[in-house]
Amino acid sequence: MLEKIQNNPGPWYHKQFHAFPFTLGCAAVGVIAWTRKHLVGYPSVGHCFYEQDVADWYWEYPALLRARKKLIARHLTNDQFFLRFEREQGRALRRFIPAVARFLSFDMSTLSDGMLWKRYAEVLHWYYTVWGWGGISEPFLGAGEDWLQDAVGPELESRFGKHWRREFDILATPQYQSFSSREHQSLLRLAAMLIRRSDRGKFARALRRHTMAFYWVEDNYSVSRNHDEQTFFTRARGLMRRHPEQLLQEERAKHRARMRKKATVLSLMSPKSRRLIALADLLAGHVDQRKSCTFRMARVWFAIVNEVSRRYRIPKQELLYLTNKELERALKNATFDRATLRERRQRCLIITTPSGEHIFSGTAIDAIKKEQFEDVMVSGSEVRGISASVGRARGIVRIVATHDEIAKLKTGEILVANQTTPDYISAMRRAAAIVTEQGGITSHAAVVSRELGKPCIIGTGTATKIFKTGDRVDVDADKGIVRKLRSV
Repeated sequence: MLEKIQNNPGPWYHKQFHAFPFTLGCAAVGVIAWTRKHLVGYPSVGHCFYEQDVADWYWEYPALLRARKKLIARHLTNDQFFLRFEREQGRALRRFIPAVARFLSFDMSTLSDGMLWKRYAEVLHWYYTVWGWGGISEPFLGAGEDWLQDAVGPELESRFGKHWRREFDILATPQYQSFSSREHQSLLRLAAMLIRRSDRGKFARALRRHTMAFYWVEDNYSVSRNHDEQTFFTRARGLMRRHPEQLLQEERAKHRARMRKKATVLSLMSPKSRRLIALADLLAGHVDQRKSCTFRMARVWFAIVNEVSRRYRIPKQELLYLTNKELERALKNATFDRATLRERRQRCLIITTPSGEHIFSGTAIDAIKKEQFEDVMVSGSEVRGISASVGRARGIVRIVATHDEIAKLKTGEILVANQTTPDYISAMRRAAAIVTEQGGITSHAAVVSRELGKPCIIGTGTATKIFKTGDRVDVDADKGIVRKLRSV
């Protein structure tokens, strides 16, 4: 297995997470083993290095490009092809959500090891199913290029001239609003109810509905925050000073205006371009639903890890370096290899294939990572990428690599990251602009930046290496360029 890696020159698509094999590994199994049940020719291997709770995920980029080309061709000849995946993912998500609720309703301390796994396995099955259908969006990831802009850009330029990117920005805005946007609007409604001094019972019911719908909104592969009604009540109170009803109306009006503008521009485009833009809309929904599934799953992951930790008196940080298959076997045999888990936490490589997960640890993998996967040395004072949301901003760089660094970003700073996930939302609202190394036009950073109206450049590849926290930069999202003005 390691010899195959050494014979593969790449290039590689890289994403970085604060995550563990037990959590991120679930997504890897779902997107590789389960998606390949539905898609012939889908990428068959994923590589993930873990070191001190940070995960570096690598796809073979040529394999993603080949799969993308085939999928676009299928869509252009059969507009029902992607709709089938959307319907099936929706059905699986509707089974997954109540399965999560059932699992969390159990008093786990009363369950035997076998029954604990059985209850967990039900949720895991539907999680894999959601990811199996949702994995169709994976080949549309971007790394310094964007498939949609490449496809429709020439036609837009011929129709709208040098300012065509602003029209593209409108076309790339999905009709589907992200769950982050929906949660924020629901919170604004709660704040407006507080200002109007609505009936206490009515407000309490609205708060309970909000909590049930969005308790998971800031969870991720590395943490479950267990947000409750008090959390959201405090946040709603904090929004009272910002004229929430007016802000809600403005956000809705802005979205409606963009959709009207989008319809106008679409009417001028060729049938092929219209179909490709419809595909981008579908993919944005796929990605968002897949993320919502993972964030809901976070409470399940950490609940079962906490319970196993209590039973066997093993630190949670060690258990998080189990794969799900290993947890099943460990609960069946009531034995855990703690020495192996401690070694994995220092460094390990997990290669996921349709046949399962292959795990390597120790110093031997250091050379493989350095020689085969890590980027060459970079230098310079500017990076170029894809404009995901037009505009221009200057400010101080804040590199955000883990969820602990999100709160450090100050209002008006430039958020620079490998990628963003929904737990970055609070920082994205404070940022003057957003710059990422990875991502396509349907990535989280791209979709949310357009919703927020923030300048955003994606797919720079090296932004976190070129810039440091404290550098002053100019972000020209009209041209897709970030320039260093002053070093720290």
